[in-house]
Amino acid sequence: MNNEETKQLCLSLLHCDSEDEVIQILKIKNMWDDKRYWRYYGDDEGNSSTIQGQQSRSDASLAEKIINSIDARLMNECLVRGIDPSSEQAPQSIREAVAEYFEGRRSDSLGGGIQKWDNKKLREEAANITVATTGSKNASCITIADLGEGQTPDQLPNTILSLRVRNKIKIMFVQGQYNQGGSGALCFCGQHGIQLVISKRNPRIFNSTNSSSFNNWGFTIVRRVRPSEQGPNVKLSIYTYLAPNIKDMNDSKGNVLEFHADSLELMPQGKEPYTRIMSWGTAIKLYNYDMKGFRSSAILPDGLRSRIEALRDTVKTAGISFPEIHEIHRDNWEQYSFDDSSACAVIKENTGAYTFYINIDNKYLVNEMKYHKSANPKLLKNKFVYGNVLLGLALLYDQEKRKESRDKKDDNDDEPTPEEKVSNITRAISPFLLGMIEGLGSISDDDSIPLNLANDDS
Repeated sequence: MNNEETKQLCLSLLHCDSEDEVIQILKIKNMWDDKRYWRYYGDDEGNSSTIQGQQSRSDASLAEKIINSIDARLMNECLVRGIDPSSEQAPQSIREAVAEYFEGRRSDSLGGGIQKWDNKKLREEAANITVATTGSKNASCITIADLGEGQTPDQLPNTILSLRVRNKIKIMFVQGQYNQGGSGALCFCGQHGIQLVISKRNPRIFNSTNSSSFNNWGFTIVRRVRPSEQGPNVKLSIYTYLAPNIKDMNDSKGNVLEFHADSLELMPQGKEPYTRIMSWGTAIKLYNYDMKGFRSSAILPDGLRSRIEALRDTVKTAGISFPEIHEIHRDNWEQYSFDDSSACAVIKENTGAYTFYINIDNKYLVNEMKYHKSANPKLLKNKFVYGNVLLGLALLYDQEKRKESRDKKDDNDDEPTPEEKVSNITRAISPFLLGMIEGLGSISDDDSIPLNLANDDS
């Protein structure tokens, strides 16, 4: 294949939303069934014991992927400064690395903790690591992308596609150590363990290996080959990856596919999964990922996130931005004129944006937590917070629409009757009621996804 054909193959695989689609494309290319084109993951024929002997939950395995992306971001900042990550000149802890590379100061009692970052800084850095879901709830695909150091095509076998190679053991400011945690997610990728890896080295990093493919993107497909696919008298699966660039037909270690391109659209923007451009970094796609281990379906396309995104888009049409949300305890009631029955206060800022303050010591919420001991208190609190925010936004939206209508009619109605208030409020929430009930049912005790949706388009 020429450069453009190789690039198009990569993008075709990226846009597949099931393992069957991936297999079909590779069969058409005569790659799926040709054993010569596949190399053992970690160059280890017995790799299944390592890969399958890790996390027992799919959410924990996904978390390992995100941790790897965080490590890649830290490594990138170190390497672009020309510092050997394993040297004494490199940061000696994660906190020190964050303080020096992202805050521009040496670590102290205040440095290196993102808790003090303002929303703008949090958004800017969060945009460098993304997680996108595509496909359906029953056959979801997850793509993790980061603007980290990236890898050259010839270094992928020694880094992302390796096992038990202690690449990070002497690097004090990263979390990964044993170079195997990221492979655990393969066990939860459908029937065939399919994963797509795309990577390119940051051009600002010195080409210490004099690699001829330094400016190229490398990509591969990882797969699980079950015993029945290997032949008779085989008991264990093996994991292999596509490496069809064979220089020596007697050598089973081929190279991954590569091509030249200045940039690729690999990151999400709003609701579109592959729109934002990456000029370097890594994207990993997990096909048919098992979501049973997840406590919540909130991040899925039909989960709570989509419900709130729909509401956000609706209220935006009335000039209302999705709000910041603050939880208020009893000690601060006076500041917001709260009492034990208060639920929510809304303040319109000078910018025109609304801020929501939720009373999480509300007596009805406290009673629910107290008398329903089998219920998760944090889960009840999250439902209370998000329920109030959704209702509040619905009422604000209705108020803005009614104001527009009054302005057009030059109408100054008197205070509505109780019956009219009921009619007005139920009309206001009716567009969002079913979606809200459905979405709140998917919240878990540790969901915080809706809080940052206001800034998706910034």
